[in-house]
Amino acid sequence: MKMKLLLPFLLCLSACHSSPEKIDEAAPQARQQDQLQADATAIRQLEIDQFIGDIRITPSDVAQVRVDYSIELHSATAAQAQQLLSQIKPVLQTRGDQLLLHIALGDAVPAELLLPRASFKLGYFIGSGSTRTVRYQQREFSLKSRPGRHSPAFFVHLNLQVPAGMTLKVQQALGDLYASQLRNPLELASPAGQIRLEQLQQANTVVTAATQLSISGHQGDITMANAGRQVLLTDIQGQIQARHRGELFSLSHLQGALQLNTQGGEVRLQQLSGPVTLQSTNAKVQLKQLQGSLRYKSKNGSLHLSQATGALDLSSYNGPIVLADGVQPQKLQIFSDQSVVQLQQWPLRADLIEIRNRAGLLQLPIPLPARCAPEQTTQRSSCYVDSAQISTSPANTTN
Repeated sequence: MKMKLLLPFLLCLSACHSSPEKIDEAAPQARQQDQLQADATAIRQLEIDQFIGDIRITPSDVAQVRVDYSIELHSATAAQAQQLLSQIKPVLQTRGDQLLLHIALGDAVPAELLLPRASFKLGYFIGSGSTRTVRYQQREFSLKSRPGRHSPAFFVHLNLQVPAGMTLKVQQALGDLYASQLRNPLELASPAGQIRLEQLQQANTVVTAATQLSISGHQGDITMANAGRQVLLTDIQGQIQARHRGELFSLSHLQGALQLNTQGGEVRLQQLSGPVTLQSTNAKVQLKQLQGSLRYKSKNGSLHLSQATGALDLSSYNGPIVLADGVQPQKLQIFSDQSVVQLQQWPLRADLIEIRNRAGLLQLPIPLPARCAPEQTTQRSSCYVDSAQISTSPANTTN
């Protein structure tokens, strides 16, 4: 299912709690459960296409894919719920070296069935009497609001066991995805759901969308095109490339390089081996225990750095930079514009220190270290610390 097809369902996330289409949890329910199996000897990729539900993936020690599933459906009457349920069937089919798992919907399945359960606090909100056309699995549905009614809804639980090696490609609109102990490359998308990965080995992971993302104990590279509103990463061995826009991006214990582009929210980084490249807009960044180098570029954001020993190249427009305790880089370069730069201690280990503070405020520790002889001119002042030079431009300089 293409990501662009899901956009109409996700436009309402800020207002869905008021949707008149919420499911009545006390409505009659029908339920079915069964199992699917397929030989995976020649399979290179397993693709899972699901609209709404939970997915759990664990490893298998045999060359076979096994799917235990259950489907529950609410409707106005028990007979209607059972009739609609008969139109829904998980399908596991082979196409060359690919294995496809999707939820087939019969022609009699109404569009309203695609509406999510109230437990998600999500829905498809349209004004009274208005209609909207959406697509799912090559079918078009016209949705029309009916205030005061409860629409049918269904929910699918998938429990998969997969052998190592094959690529896993998962696309789902709403729901939670959990995977553990896998040795598989992963391509994941859950734009209105939660993804949780634990103890993955030899796994290169690509996440194109997730509302919440949690990864712990990961061996392999991680790429995040849309990291989600809340991201929690810990104990990662591999490189990370991420784009994040949301509330929180937290990363600890990384053995590898980090490239992060973030907008808004809070960024917490701890115990990184580096190198780190960080570009932020309107983000509050806290970084401590960095062994590698750091290239930081920010607009309207802030950086609080402590316990860093690698080379630092810091640039900030209209945002503070604070170098706290334990910052002793081999090289330090800071450029700031309309910003506050604060050094809480002198980084005496640095072979070269260069600070250019344009139209801002530079706060240095007092007293100044030995061999520091300020030279006042109309354009700039210089201060030499051992063999290192600190240069600043005064706040009223326009060049």
